Amino acid sequence: MNIIYSDGGTRGSRICMYDKQKEKYVVKTRKNLERPLTNNELEYLALIYCIEYSNNVYSKKKVKIKVDSLLVANQINGKWRVTTEHLIPLYEKCMRLLTDNISVTWISRDFNLAGHVLES
Repeated sequence: MNIIYSDGGTRGSRICMYDKQKEKYVVKTRKNLERPLTNNELEYLALIYCIEYSNNVYSKKKVKIKVDSLLVANQINGKWRVTTEHLIPLYEKCMRLLTDNISVTWISRDFNLAGHVLES
């Protein structure tokens, strides 16, 4: 199973992906000219990036994407409803991109390797 870590953070408005198998980090700065992005928006944008990466690099292989956002993990896995208006389009995009080969699971911030990059 391929493991990818995902994180987004408001400090620097950045998202990060870490592909454990390839030992590859990708950090991107996300800007929105209308308003600052929220932490939850950045978490979703990071997940979208990780799903798109997984679909391109591991198209037919099993991938587990680990996130430290309980909100995102529970919304993607159908445990919580998405009621915040600006998160709905991001959630819908994730759901369109997800395949049966990709799962999203919650992990503690302490174990999120992508989060460790954003903290540095």
